[in-house]
Amino acid sequence: ELFYADPMMWENFTLQPFRSRAVLLSPFDNLIIQRDRADKLFDLKYTLECYVPATKRQFGYFSLPLLSGTRFIAQLDIKAERKEKRLLIRNLRWEPWVRKPESHYGVLDRVLRDFSKFNGCEEVCINSNLGLPDSIGNS
Repeated sequence: ELFYADPMMWENFTLQPFRSRAVLLSPFDNLIIQRDRADKLFDLKYTLECYVPATKRQFGYFSLPLLSGTRFIAQLDIKAERKEKRLLIRNLRWEPWVRKPESHYGVLDRVLRDFSKFNGCEEVCINSNLGLPDSIGNS
């Protein structure tokens, strides 16, 4: 499949050094809003299941894809309980290419701490069935 860019766009373009970072993306982020394109470019199988009846959901109500550098590494079903100042990690699914999830724990920790702070939460609570260290997001 071909993708096009306007040549005028490149006239004043200067290549900046790439800084790798990790972010949780909104389901409505321009990078992934077109699900078919995200699948073709990133092999990202992603569905926003808040519109799916609860009995038919595969993963969770409102999952967020985790982009690390240039690759998606996981999807997290997260809920911010603002009154309790608590961020709940209800589910986590590593992308199929991730062979050693523990090698991404540092990235996950940083992202959850940032996301927790952004949502005004003081504590990150992770579903114990996920097998993650308790320190993630709380260090």
